Amino acid sequence: MFQACSQAFAECRKILSTKTNCSDEVCEIYVNIIIWVEMVEKSLGLPLFLLATLGFMHAFSSLAFYMGFEHSTVCTKPPFSYAVILYSPIHFLNWILLLILAAEVNEQDKLFRKVATREFLQPQNSNEKQRLDYIMRLKPTIAISSCGIFNFTRPLILTAVGALFTYTLLLM
Repeated sequence: MFQACSQAFAECRKILSTKTNCSDEVCEIYVNIIIWVEMVEKSLGLPLFLLATLGFMHAFSSLAFYMGFEHSTVCTKPPFSYAVILYSPIHFLNWILLLILAAEVNEQDKLFRKVATREFLQPQNSNEKQRLDYIMRLKPTIAISSCGIFNFTRPLILTAVGALFTYTLLLM
């Protein structure tokens, strides 16, 4: 889902940089992307927030388990400990993949805006490009939001990984 949105941004960027009279085509695609992002945030905002929060908490708890700080809980008994050992890396990779793919939408939008700004600064066909320029100025940079609490961007990924490293150092 996020990858399709990123590919649509890449397609817009490619169309805008190769053709001269394509503002209407790119504008339609861009408006559809904006509508799609708003629908995703309305319908999947809470599940995305819960998935990201669950992934973050699961990463911390499995890190504590692997470092040996879970001695007297039910999770340390063999049937449960095997499940933790098996599913922790899988869940952690799914969480990181969710963060990366959702952040890629923001990165592709930034790249598209750079190409579009460069195209708008060229003197030819300035009347045709006004509609897309107006829409881009009206909307801020697109980033998938999770209930409006946080946006999926690359700094979020770095913050999450940094928090895990800090937690690891505190446990040692």
